[in-house]
Amino acid sequence: MAHSKARILVADGGKANATALSGILSGEGYHVTVVADDEDLKTGIERSRPDVILIGPLADDDPVNAASALREVGINAPVLLYGGDGSQHLYDQAKKAGVDDVMEGIPTKEMLLARLPHLVRLSTLQAEMFRRLETSREFGLEVREDQFDRFGDKPFQVMYICASQDPEIDSADISRALIDAGLSVRQESNVYHAGNRLGDERFEACVVRINIKEDLETSLYLCSQVRDNPRLFSLPVLIAADAGLIADEKAFYDAGATLVLPGGLQPTKIARHVEILVARQRFKWNLRDPLLATLTDATGNPREGTYSEAFFEKHLERVLTAAKTQKTELSVSVFSIRNFHEVQSRYGEEAARILMRQMASWIKGLLRIEDVTARLSDAEFGVVLPDTSLDDARSVANRIVGILHHSDFRLTDEIMEAVQVSVSLGVAAYEPTDQGQDLLARAKSQII
Repeated sequence: MAHSKARILVADGGKANATALSGILSGEGYHVTVVADDEDLKTGIERSRPDVILIGPLADDDPVNAASALREVGINAPVLLYGGDGSQHLYDQAKKAGVDDVMEGIPTKEMLLARLPHLVRLSTLQAEMFRRLETSREFGLEVREDQFDRFGDKPFQVMYICASQDPEIDSADISRALIDAGLSVRQESNVYHAGNRLGDERFEACVVRINIKEDLETSLYLCSQVRDNPRLFSLPVLIAADAGLIADEKAFYDAGATLVLPGGLQPTKIARHVEILVARQRFKWNLRDPLLATLTDATGNPREGTYSEAFFEKHLERVLTAAKTQKTELSVSVFSIRNFHEVQSRYGEEAARILMRQMASWIKGLLRIEDVTARLSDAEFGVVLPDTSLDDARSVANRIVGILHHSDFRLTDEIMEAVQVSVSLGVAAYEPTDQGQDLLARAKSQII
C-alpha cells in the first residue's frame, strides 16, 4: 500500500508552474491536488482536505486575498505563498493574512523540500490535537482548544546574532527593523555565547546575520546545536547572509536552519519573515497546551507523564482510521525495560517506580509532542507516531534506546550506586488490514 508523506494542494493559474511543482512533490512521496483559480481552491480543499496549501499566481484572484479568505472561513491548514514580486507590500499583506511562509518567485526543488516539512509538521500537530481531544472525551474529559493562550500580548522574544568580528556592519539596520516590528530583541556577537543564552533563556526565534565567509562554519555549528538540543530543536532559526556568501543553502537546512535567506534581503523583509516564523511558533505552542491538558488521572498517570493502556488502545484506533482514510504513514514503537523486575526485586517497589518515571521522562523528552506515550505494562511503554514512516520510527527509537543504554539513573537517597537499564525495542508500521491491536501486536513481536 502506497502511503503519502502528506496531502498538498497547489493553487496556481499557470499550468507549467503547477505541473512542475506537482511533479516535484509527487516524486518525493506527497499526494498532490492542483487547482487553477480561487473557486476551484475552495472546492479542492473540501475534496482533498490538504495538510498544506501552496498558493501561487491565480487565474482570478490575488494569492494574498485567497489566503486571507481561507482564514476568514476557519480554514487553518498551513499556507505557503509563492510567486510574488518580493515587494514590501507583499510581505506586509502576507503577515496580515496569517500565512505561514512566503517564497519569492517559483520555488526550486531544494527550497521547497527544505521548507515544506515544517508546515507538514504543523499540520500533523494540529490534526493530532483534535484527535486527542476526541479520545479524551471518551474518558469523560472535556478540553477546549480555544481556552489556552499562553502568550497574550507579550512581545516576540528574538535572539539576533551578528557573528562577524565587526558587528557594526549592517547589524544596526536589521536590529532596528526587528525592533520597529515590535519584536523584543537580544543581541549577541559571539555564536557560542548566544548558544548558551538560547539554552538558558526563552526565545521564540533566532536570527543569524552572516557578513563574512569566516562566519559560515560557526553559524552551521549553531544550527546543529539547536537541532540536537531536545529543548530547542523546534526553535526557528533564520539565516540572513550577504549575497554570494552561501554557496550551499542545503547544508544549512540539513544542519537545522528553518529559513535561509542568502541574497541580502532588505532588513524590513527579514523582519517580516521573523514575524511570520514566530507567529507560526506561537501557534504551535498554543496547540501543545490542549495536548498536555489531556493527560489526567482519567486518561493516564500525569505524575509519570504517560497515558494508560486503555487510552493508548482507543487512541491508536482513531489515529489508524485517520491514516487509512488519508493514506498517510503511521508507526508504533514499544520499549521493554528488560531489567525492571531485577531492579524491583533488588531495590524495592519505590525504586522501581522512580526508575520507570525516569524512563517515561526520557522517552517523552526525545519524542514530539504529537507522539503518544503510554505505559502498557509494568515494564513496557508504547508510542504512537502519526505521519511517521517505519524507517523514521526505527531511527528515532534506536536513538532513544542508545541514549538510555549509555545513561546512569539515580533512584533513592538510600541507593548509592547508579542503575543502568537494558532496553529492548519493537517497531512496526500499519498495514491496510490492521486493527489497532494487530499493529501493536506486530510491534511487540519485533522485540528481541
